[in-house]
Amino acid sequence: MSVPLSPFVGLAAFTPRMAAHFTGRERFALTLAGAVLRSRVTVLYGQSGSGKSSVLGAALPQAIRAILRRAAEEAPCAVLRLLHFRRWHPGFEPRLFRAAAAKLMAPGDSDLAAAVVGWGRETGERAPVILVLDQLEEFLLYHPRPIETTFVQNLATIVADPDVDARLLLSLREDSLACLDALRAVIPEILASPVQLRPLDRAAAEQAIRRPVAKWSEERYGDPETVTVEDALVDTLLDQVQQTGTLGPSAAPSTDLKANFAELPLLQLALERLWEEEAKAEKPILRAETLRRLDGAAGIAQQHLRQTMETLPAPQRALAIRLFRHLVTPTGGKHAWRAEDLAKEIDADNWARRQAAQRSFLGRITAAVDQAADSIWSGARGLFRAAGASIEPDATKATVTATLDKLAAGKARILRTQPDPRGPEPLFELYHDALARPVLSWVQEARISEAVGRQQRRAAYAISAALLMLAGIAIVYMFYHRAVIQQQQAQLQEARAVSTLARQATESGDAMTGMIATLAVLKPARPYSNAAGATLLDAWLRNREKVDLLGHSGAVWSVAFSPDGKRVVTGSDDNTTRVWETLPTVELIPLARAALTRCLTIAQRDALGLPVLPGAGQDREHIDPPPCP
Repeated sequence: MSVPLSPFVGLAAFTPRMAAHFTGRERFALTLAGAVLRSRVTVLYGQSGSGKSSVLGAALPQAIRAILRRAAEEAPCAVLRLLHFRRWHPGFEPRLFRAAAAKLMAPGDSDLAAAVVGWGRETGERAPVILVLDQLEEFLLYHPRPIETTFVQNLATIVADPDVDARLLLSLREDSLACLDALRAVIPEILASPVQLRPLDRAAAEQAIRRPVAKWSEERYGDPETVTVEDALVDTLLDQVQQTGTLGPSAAPSTDLKANFAELPLLQLALERLWEEEAKAEKPILRAETLRRLDGAAGIAQQHLRQTMETLPAPQRALAIRLFRHLVTPTGGKHAWRAEDLAKEIDADNWARRQAAQRSFLGRITAAVDQAADSIWSGARGLFRAAGASIEPDATKATVTATLDKLAAGKARILRTQPDPRGPEPLFELYHDALARPVLSWVQEARISEAVGRQQRRAAYAISAALLMLAGIAIVYMFYHRAVIQQQQAQLQEARAVSTLARQATESGDAMTGMIATLAVLKPARPYSNAAGATLLDAWLRNREKVDLLGHSGAVWSVAFSPDGKRVVTGSDDNTTRVWETLPTVELIPLARAALTRCLTIAQRDALGLPVLPGAGQDREHIDPPPCP
């Protein structure tokens, strides 16, 4: 066999090819092999990630051979057949039965019980058959009624037949051990020989680091000390992968009992990543500095997850959040799905809504309204969506399949595919149980990020709507202000025109008409016009008596003017009639204007109710008069 590229397997289980590099479980493998050969049914249980599959694949066969080899020295031993099976997706029975028939040289259409029974009869000897059924918790997950399956009925037949030399080894997670009670009705002694696999302690974990490197160095260079491991790296890495519930580059040793055990999958993942970095040199050296540069074991685990997730576009990342809810259970288990079934499950709410809409008239109306609203909101989101904002994914079979394929591709894959006996399309499941917790943590963080993004987008929509409203109000106010200014300008122009006509009437001798006309354009609701004010003042000053007709002692009842206006005839209560000469006494208008201009201040004119004097041809500029001498 050629030397493997790496002495570490990462998240994959150790296989017989890598058995030489699997260390730390030799004594346990011998104990387990003795229990299997001694009991009809043996149950191996342990927590997720404790290395059950690696023990069954790499250490158990060698331990059984060693025990049988020692037994053969005392007495001849029959040929052994060991069947290892661990894929329990729906439709697994035909594959299992065909594999057992081929392994035990039975007809292809034989079931498991017939193949096992026929093996002993064909050889004519009591040839032991060991059935290793790994990851049995998945069988209990996919088949809620296990005793009704043909597989369990075959197991019951094999265990109950004393003439069949068969051994049954069931391996499952510790949290699923109670589920075996469902099989006691057909296999009463199913829990008669339980064997617990404890997590790898610190001393064994240290050997799991050093011995595979030494073995690889010996196979490659002929010297186990050519490739070395720094002591600081071993201590730091074991501190970071200890079972304390917290992983990080600064994790300190704990006095808790769990601190004596290591998270084996994370340890292998970190060692595999370190080896990839250090193997670039001619003679690799596993250094603590490289571990620090990779952000420790936690950083390596997160990087393993990010390498696949960051390759997905935003819509597929949003879809992956919904997919992981079905692929990974809340307790950290895994479930295999077809892409078509996942698409239907994710789109179940929309499908139910469409079906409900088709069954009622009100539902059809509601669906039409929702469709119109969705189109409107889609347009709004297209206008205001920020850069990099996630889009609501389309849960169709094509998009689900594309997303699952990307999650199952590459070295840092998160999912893996399994054959589906019901069709040509594969089944997708989590690559390793150790990824369940990081995936659940990533989903939680992604949901928080999505919620923050939704809040930010809603805030952006609200701010955008508020800005649009403010812009609309500003535009309306601008037009309103412009209309008010134009109205005021028109009123000022109107006041100037009226002032011109009023001045003409005043200068022609009709000061009262000029006053009335200017007062019509000098109202509080209109802008003040200096021209109208000046015209009013001029008309007010000109509205004076020109001729004093004094002499009557009673009221005047009749007045008549001569055609030329130079004489006036008046009649009074004093029984007299007088003829007057209309000769002006004194021209007071210019003198009064000059006197008011010189002697009245602005405050005095306001107190007297007099208009403000006009400026130098400007409507709104007031010029203070010089003080009175």
